Amino acid sequence: MLMEKPLKTEPSLTRTPTESSMESARKIEGYIKEGLEFIRKGQYEEAERHFGNVIKAKNITGIRIGWGELQTIQSLLSHKELKNALYRIAMKSRPDEFPTYMCKYGAMGKKMEDMPELYNSELVREFRYEVSLIFAEEWIHKLQKETGASAAGEEDKEVDVAAYLDKERFYLSDHFVTRYPRRKDWFIKKYPEREKDIRIFETA
Repeated sequence: MLMEKPLKTEPSLTRTPTESSMESARKIEGYIKEGLEFIRKGQYEEAERHFGNVIKAKNITGIRIGWGELQTIQSLLSHKELKNALYRIAMKSRPDEFPTYMCKYGAMGKKMEDMPELYNSELVREFRYEVSLIFAEEWIHKLQKETGASAAGEEDKEVDVAAYLDKERFYLSDHFVTRYPRRKDWFIKKYPEREKDIRIFETA
């Protein structure tokens, strides 16, 4: 069983953006917005391909990215398996290394939908939504790094990612908000009605 532990991060964003970094940031944010549109339309696999497109990303933003090792998800038949699978992928995603290592998933060369004995279709859809947000999150970190400033007005970079996606009106799940304690604290303060469900999620 996967042992969960806090993810390491550097919390603050303090550097003043320069003119050149702002121009680069505009390109990066445009790329992010394009990927978010795929997520908004429920085209999660397209979003993953967009955020992980090595050639397109380099041509449009100048950012070099790459894929890390394939993270194979053996099955998704319970919320516990979903929780562990998403944690693994989040742990393997890196915004600050070149090439950037993100994760993709697979199962014996077959699509998840074609293996009902191993994959619950509802959980697969939830899984793909969450993975596409993880990929978007790494790009938002790239935006923060390029400008040295927040993307949504929050000093803490993990809270800032959540604030950015929240402003874009994306649903932030318990998986997403509990990945970092301070992100969870920010979210509960903003949406106190979700606190009970989040506490239950953490103990499940």
